[in-house]
Amino acid sequence: MHKKYSIKVSRAIQLYRNPSLPYLLNFETFAQKQGKGSEDSDYLWARLVWNKWFEERFVSKNKSDEDKQMLGKHLLTQEIEDVTKERELPNYVNPFLFDGKKEELEQCEQEIERITQEINKGCATAFNYCRRGAIYRKIGKMQSALDDLEKAIHLEPFLANAYWHRHLIFVYQNKIIPALEDLNFIIKCNVNYTDAYLSRAEIYRKQGNNHLTKYNFSLALRYRPTDPEVYFKRGEVHEEEGELLLAMEDYSKCLYYDPQRIDARMKHGIYYFNKSNWSIAMHDFTMVIKKDPKHAEARTYRGRIYIKQEQYKNAAEDLAAAIHLNPRNWIAFYYRGCILRKIDPKQSLQDLSVSVLLNHKYDNICAYLHRGILYAELRQWPLAICDFENAIALDRNFTTPYINIGLIMMLHSDLYFDAIVRFTEAIRVDPLDIRPYLCRAQAYQKVHDLKNSVKDINRAIHLHPNLPYLILTRGQYLLQMKHFKLASFCIHQVAEMDKGSLGCSLVQEALVQSFCQNYNKAIECAIAATRNQPEPAIYCLLGKIQMKAKKFKDALSSFNEALLLLGGIEKYLPNTFETAELYFLMGECYMEQVFLLEVFILTLT
Repeated sequence: MHKKYSIKVSRAIQLYRNPSLPYLLNFETFAQKQGKGSEDSDYLWARLVWNKWFEERFVSKNKSDEDKQMLGKHLLTQEIEDVTKERELPNYVNPFLFDGKKEELEQCEQEIERITQEINKGCATAFNYCRRGAIYRKIGKMQSALDDLEKAIHLEPFLANAYWHRHLIFVYQNKIIPALEDLNFIIKCNVNYTDAYLSRAEIYRKQGNNHLTKYNFSLALRYRPTDPEVYFKRGEVHEEEGELLLAMEDYSKCLYYDPQRIDARMKHGIYYFNKSNWSIAMHDFTMVIKKDPKHAEARTYRGRIYIKQEQYKNAAEDLAAAIHLNPRNWIAFYYRGCILRKIDPKQSLQDLSVSVLLNHKYDNICAYLHRGILYAELRQWPLAICDFENAIALDRNFTTPYINIGLIMMLHSDLYFDAIVRFTEAIRVDPLDIRPYLCRAQAYQKVHDLKNSVKDINRAIHLHPNLPYLILTRGQYLLQMKHFKLASFCIHQVAEMDKGSLGCSLVQEALVQSFCQNYNKAIECAIAATRNQPEPAIYCLLGKIQMKAKKFKDALSSFNEALLLLGGIEKYLPNTFETAELYFLMGECYMEQVFLLEVFILTLT
């Protein structure tokens, strides 16, 4: 633009800058409305305001507005309390280290008097002030201790012990930054000052800075490599970070330098217990029990290992000892109740009830489940259903209680439609579990809805196509629907499955092979079944298969074995249908062999 059209403004006005704040903002009035005290520093108060805004702005989305407000108020209150602690330093703190030790307290006071006399005589050295300040701190006179330590540092700026004791006072006041500055100065003056690394690690650990905590513990171990306590603390930090392998290495080092360390041994054993390494875990817990026979937690874990190893007597002893040592140990009550469920149902019921009484939350959901199963075994159906309902209330994604309630309704209460509803809920929770499909198929069969039964069995087969008994069940339902060809196809499908054993019982396999006219295979399965379970019905089945294979002599011997079993020790044959059927089948065998005389004799008997 041409100069003649420009507005001439003085240089003072051109260089003037507008203030960043408007004139109407009164900072003092605003601060008072926000709760700023007259003695509060502007820096600390502004930090509290920013922290409150940050927590309210970036709080997790799943929390309600009331939770956000409560969280903001809590953080503000906590921050104010921390600031208050930083400003206050009491003149006297109760020296709990000297509780019951009056002689030591008197010695400290005498030493303070002696040092004070030396200072008054003109020997006001940094060492005397440092020593008197350390003793003041030890007996609880914090303000006097801080004054003496400040004088010592003023006289001797490189006196590390004075900085060390002063940092302890700062830690007590919760003045973290000055405490860290003192520790950093100590390390700068003396790199081998291991306690400074350890104290700095503890400060960072309280702040939640695990990375710097591990770093400082590692620096401490560089100058003190045989200290088991440092290894243990670093292992705890590794465990908090989820670095379990590193934690186990540190716990192992701790146990190497101090084999009698119980806490490290317990953590080491629990890790291998969770990894199902029973031998190492058993060794660790046994060592803990030898060191401390009254350690209830170690006995509980060892009892659980005995259960895994099916050493139930030893498990019961350890769990009983754990309960004796800690009567509120709900885990021990639960596992002992599980062990005694078959041999002592009454005691088992009592233990499970005590476990539920001690802990009725989600952690102990299995106690409700096992107590419900125990009630079902005792035929107390309403109590069993009540426990299963409690388990569902604790975890609605747990399918087993739904299935158990449905089974009780279907098998013992004839409430088939209610059972179908329960099985449907279990399927909704876990559509990949075949158990509710099988149970619902059986419930549909009870109400003569075979079409839906076949649908559920087909869904189960789709999930597990290699289970022969599912295909056999489908064949059974198709047979009831009079779809004979499809039922026959199911049996042939099972017989042609490429498996050495069909995955079902030997009797079922024998029937399948016999239906498919694989008589040699069927006879082998039936003979194996008689060895496992020598009963008249199985010998009768074996004889029938041998008759189909035209092996009538073998069939006669099988029927004779069945008759011997029916007669028992007294060798008296009962007048039952089974006896008549055996004689009839033996007669058919003799007729096939043209032994007519034997047939006539059998008819007379």
